[in-house]
Amino acid sequence: MIFFLLFVAIPICLIFLLLKAKRSGKNKLPPGPIGLPFIGNLHQFDSLARHIYFWKLSKKYGKILSLKLASVQIVVVSSAKLAKEVLKTQDLVFCSRPSLVGQQKLSYNGHDIGFAPYNDCWREMRKICVLHLLSLKKVQLFSLIREDEVSRMINKIYQQVDNSQVTNLSNLMISLNSTIICRVAFGVRFDKEAHERKRFDYILAEAQAMLASFFVSDFFPSLSWIDKLTGLTDRLEKNFKDLDDFYEELIEQHHNPNRPKSMEGDIIDLLLQLKKEQLTPIDLSLEDIKGILMNVLVAGSDTSSAVVVWAMTILIKNPKIMKNVQEEIRNLIGNKDIVNEDDIQNMPYFKAVIKETLRLFPPAPLLIPRESMKISTLEGYEFQPRTIVYVNAWAIARDPEIWENPEEFMPERFLNSDVDFKGQDYELIPFGAGRRGCPGLALGVASVELALSNLLYAFDWELPYGLKKEDIDINGRPGITNVLVAGSDTSASVIIWAMTILIKNPKAMKKVQEEIRNLMGNKNIVNEDDIQNMSYLKAVIKETLRLFPPAPLLIPRESMKIFTLEGYEFQPRTIVYVNAWAIARDPEIWENPEEFMPERFLNSDIDFKGQYYELIPFGAGRRGCPAMALGVASVELALSNLLYAFDWELPYGLKKEDIDINGRSGITVNKKNDLCLIPKKHF
Repeated sequence: MIFFLLFVAIPICLIFLLLKAKRSGKNKLPPGPIGLPFIGNLHQFDSLARHIYFWKLSKKYGKILSLKLASVQIVVVSSAKLAKEVLKTQDLVFCSRPSLVGQQKLSYNGHDIGFAPYNDCWREMRKICVLHLLSLKKVQLFSLIREDEVSRMINKIYQQVDNSQVTNLSNLMISLNSTIICRVAFGVRFDKEAHERKRFDYILAEAQAMLASFFVSDFFPSLSWIDKLTGLTDRLEKNFKDLDDFYEELIEQHHNPNRPKSMEGDIIDLLLQLKKEQLTPIDLSLEDIKGILMNVLVAGSDTSSAVVVWAMTILIKNPKIMKNVQEEIRNLIGNKDIVNEDDIQNMPYFKAVIKETLRLFPPAPLLIPRESMKISTLEGYEFQPRTIVYVNAWAIARDPEIWENPEEFMPERFLNSDVDFKGQDYELIPFGAGRRGCPGLALGVASVELALSNLLYAFDWELPYGLKKEDIDINGRPGITNVLVAGSDTSASVIIWAMTILIKNPKAMKKVQEEIRNLMGNKNIVNEDDIQNMSYLKAVIKETLRLFPPAPLLIPRESMKIFTLEGYEFQPRTIVYVNAWAIARDPEIWENPEEFMPERFLNSDIDFKGQYYELIPFGAGRRGCPAMALGVASVELALSNLLYAFDWELPYGLKKEDIDINGRSGITVNKKNDLCLIPKKHF
């Protein structure tokens, strides 16, 4: 029997090696781990913490590497230079998306913005988002909703203070940002009926899980029966039906002439008007509308909350930074009740804290993968069409070649820096860049800034009794961020990371609070106009996005033709990942890239809007996040009010060294463990 197996196996292995040799002679691929016949590198692939896995591989194989997952060719780039090449220079080549089972199903077969392949329909859909739904004017119009929700949140915390309760910021931020998204998109709050809220939360959590799930059929189409056998297919179908029923109910309510006034002018209302009056070059279908709603809800709810929680986490671990940012906020705000969005514009240290949080904890550490559409080259390598490309934004933001002390939380690195996270500075791209950059960036950042500034303004924060800052974890949970998928999670994630990193850095916390409070004077709450003057707050958000990008790996792209990168040639349909997390921690780009230093952004033009490829938490180019403005607005407003109204402490017995900064895997990388702090009224 053994001889028979050897007799069969040896020829198969020889054929495999000959084919591999023939293929390598035809086009040279970047280096990478050696795979096995049939499965390639699947046995080595860590799907739960992909940005860390890719980052470790980049240490061994270089800033551009390749893997084979069964029949799928993967390319991962982890430098700002290569991110710019993928997201800007050759953006059109890498503008498509790979067709993955979960994403295709929940996006109505690509009738959306985030996961649709590049074509005429996608271009028109993106224009609808950018011009009609998520324009700067629309983001500003939604500021009253953000400020109202932040004010409600602050009042909840006051009640907890009066009752000597520990505040679970993680839950609070997710609730805040999902409610903002629900009001902006659907005109409802889901806060009065417990049953409807539970149903909404369950559907949203399931959608995020399905988008991040590993389907065998993505790599072995002929083995789709395995997904059925494991129950994953049935679970996906159930979630799709639940989502579809949810959308249908909302659309039906909007057709009702007696609908509540709160539904007038929301995203569904705008889309139905465009459809009815035929104001777009394409005939909007209900599937198109539902696909956009999926993008708005799933990404928007989670991303902003994650950034705020990361910011508070890192601030509680850095009490000096927390004190600095609180002093900035409080000196600016004075005796006002709350920080508004206008106040935040005068808080440079606060903005540096957010930038540093985004650097260390980008909401999407890996940008959503792109797929090449033709033969192309990168760094001298030639790639075939349909190569999947990942940009590791997390790795870039921690690159010691870019950032000084990249692992340290140093908001100061942004104080005299033009580096921003809006997609122009590729060393900091927590929201991606280019055509596929996050269209909801402005909305998300506004939410983060407003929430975080008010948390820091109104309260002083402490860890619960018995915890030290060293006990705080900074582990992320696996996840993925999209506006239903991206909107809810991304902003919350950024806020949580910002609060986490600020509580670990009390100096930065103090500085950003001083900025906010000095600017606000005697006002009760920070509004969005205030935020424009909060340069340090904005630096804090940038630094948060650098360290903790919402999507550490940008959503993968798929090449549409043969292309080259770094001299390597890749075939069509190669999947390309951009590791935004790795880029934002690249020591060749960032000084002390592991440190939280919002100051690095204070005298820097670097932003996260997709123009600076060292910072691309929202992606860049055609596939950049279209809702970036919406998300950023939510982050800024929430964070500034948290910092304005309260001083924050760790629970008794905890030190900042106890704070963990570990994330959990998913579309958006949230803190693995909830952030629980003690707020103290500032006034």
